[in-house]
Amino acid sequence: MTIDLNRANRLSNVDDTSSGSKNELVTSNLSETDNNRKAGLSFGPMERAVTKRRLSEQSSSSSTETSEYDDRITTTSPLSDNKTTTQDGNCDIRICLFTGNEKKYFAELPDPSEEKVSPDDYLHKLVYATCGVEFEPKKAKSLANFFAKITDEQVAAYTMSVVTACRTNDLDALKKLNSEEGQSLNCFNRFGESLLTMACRRGFVDIVEYLLQLPDVNVRISDDTGRTILHDACWNPSPQLKICKWIMDRDPALFFIADNRGCTPFQYARPEHWGIWRQFLLDNKSSLQALKKEDVQAKLLKKS
Repeated sequence: MTIDLNRANRLSNVDDTSSGSKNELVTSNLSETDNNRKAGLSFGPMERAVTKRRLSEQSSSSSTETSEYDDRITTTSPLSDNKTTTQDGNCDIRICLFTGNEKKYFAELPDPSEEKVSPDDYLHKLVYATCGVEFEPKKAKSLANFFAKITDEQVAAYTMSVVTACRTNDLDALKKLNSEEGQSLNCFNRFGESLLTMACRRGFVDIVEYLLQLPDVNVRISDDTGRTILHDACWNPSPQLKICKWIMDRDPALFFIADNRGCTPFQYARPEHWGIWRQFLLDNKSSLQALKKEDVQAKLLKKS
């Protein structure tokens, strides 16, 4: 009986020692985690595991939100100290389907930092991710009843006075001609070029802004070479981001219009500016929702 009691005492001592070692290890890990948090370092393995478990347990009370630039699907848990993280604890872009009024995507948003990706290729990927459709460029001349018809009255209104005012970037003169003399600024020359065409090509931001505010000025126009105002804006030696954003807000379908040579607007953009254009498209992806219109899809949807 004495031997059994001694054995029990030894086992009790071993358990106490083991428990003390475990407590020291836990204390050490917690201390390291606290130090990492104070130093601004990432969570340790133990804390990440605990956080994942808590997020999983609280998934029913989590709320989804989307960041401004990369649209990552995130969850905010009441147990995570108001920190924002992805649903699986990683920071990556998630595929999200259409549900309710939340932001949703059909595929991962393409990365604008990928070099050698042309703006056209990036646009196609972005349209599929945000709209779930695939478009193909079409020559302007092949699209019946898509562009505004030019009338004889509009050609007659293309006078030397309005052309000179526009060519010299004289916005005050254009405003005076329009407001005081009743001169129409929605006018065209015999080649189908308008004042808006000229202003976009030359990068006259103020004139473009003014013309787009006029109720009778249509952006869906094409000249005799099949070029649109977006072709002219992309032709400019420097990226005309403001002008292209205004056009994109009005009619993003123009990005898919090819001229008589089969060139889209972005094919006139300089390769050294491709990165700028990719980021531009991502920043203004909300405007692509207008591509869901029936008349646009009837003309530009890619045939399977």
